[in-house]
This record gives sequence, C-alpha cells and structure tokens, in this order.
Amino acid sequence: MNINDKIKRLMDEGKAREARDFTQEKLHCSHTEAEEYIATLLHPRPSDEPLSPFSRMLLAFPHLPDWLLRLLLAIAALLGISLFVGFIALIFFGNNMEEGYVGFVFYLTVRLGCLTAAAILYYGEYKKAGRIISRILYLTLSMFLGVYACIGLGAFGMDVIQGMPKQYTGRIYVSRTTGRGAHWYVRLCNERSYFWQGDHRINRSTYKQMRETETATVVYWPHTGVVKSIEPAD
Repeated sequence: MNINDKIKRLMDEGKAREARDFTQEKLHCSHTEAEEYIATLLHPRPSDEPLSPFSRMLLAFPHLPDWLLRLLLAIAALLGISLFVGFIALIFFGNNMEEGYVGFVFYLTVRLGCLTAAAILYYGEYKKAGRIISRILYLTLSMFLGVYACIGLGAFGMDVIQGMPKQYTGRIYVSRTTGRGAHWYVRLCNERSYFWQGDHRINRSTYKQMRETETATVVYWPHTGVVKSIEPAD
C-alpha cells in the first residue's frame, strides 16, 4: 500500500489526526503542509484553482525533505529573477555588455535563457498542444533553442576549463549591423575563427573608439569569441 492509499484509508476510518501525523512523518513537512496535502489528495482542486508551488512539489516529490523542497523553490525563484533582470539589462544596456568578464557572464545568461525557453516550449506547450502542426512548431523551436544553448554552454565550459584567453595583434576591421537590433563587431583579419563565431561582438563605445583604427591588440576567449580587451597597437 502506497502513501496516498494509506492516507485515504485513515481518513475513511475517521482517523484524521493519525493521517496528518503519518503524512507529516513520511513527507517531512509541517502540520499545515500535511493538512494541505491531505485536502488536495481527497478533494482535488478544479483547473481554475491552481496549487501553490510548494504543494506541486509535494505531489511530485513526496519523499524529499521539506528543507530541500524549499531550497529548490528558492533556487528556481532566484533563477527566474536573474533571467528577468538579465532580460531588462539586455534591453537597456545590451550594447555595452558584450566585452570583458561582464560580457562573459552575459554570454552565459543568454544561453541559459535560451535553454529555459526551450524547456518551457517543450514541457509547457509541446506537451499540451493538440494539433499536429502546433506540436511540430513547438518541437522545432524547442530543439533549435536547445541546440543553440547547448553549443554555447559547451563553448563557455571549454573557455572556463582552458582559462587563458588568446591574444591577437594585427589588422582589424570594425563594423555594425543596422536596424532596431544593431550590433557592433570586430573582425580579426589574420586570425581564423571558429565557424559558429563569425565576427567578435564589441561594445558600442568600443566601436566608436576603434572605427578609425587599422591595427590593434585584441584579447579574447577562443571558444565563445567574447572579447576581453581591445587596444590600438603601437
């Protein structure tokens, strides 16, 4: 007999206190949370009354201790807040967050955001979609974002393990893309880059300083392509 069946049997026999104590013992939770779990088990809420996040975790992971469930919720909330702040920063300050350690962390944040979006599309939309066209669309988007994020995270991990960025001294060419989502780049004319990197992104302020420069010293992480520093060569 599993935990839920025993709880129901105790409640059917009118042993509410024993059912509560048994639930608290097995789920390692407080009296209030045990009572909420029993109420949810006996009287499932309609779809317009969603369970609290803690109740969902109790139902999904009944054997995890209470402190671990709360820690996981706190980590999830912190990750969500970080991604939201990162998105706001991208909108207002993204043009000057491409270089240095800030750019390195920003690179990681963007890839984690893509991975989160892929998971949401897969578990939140693809699993619920009824029409085959919708399922194909959500699955394709999810796979695209997932592959993009995994490649980026792999490159980030390789640069972290390698530790030392590369240094290039030679001819450069700075450029920019036009339109609403403009970006600024530096091309290392005599350096072979990885095929997925293309040109290395730089800050807008750096572009303004370097657009008349033909020779420079560029320090960058080779796998992610994030520029650590760029200075005119003597």
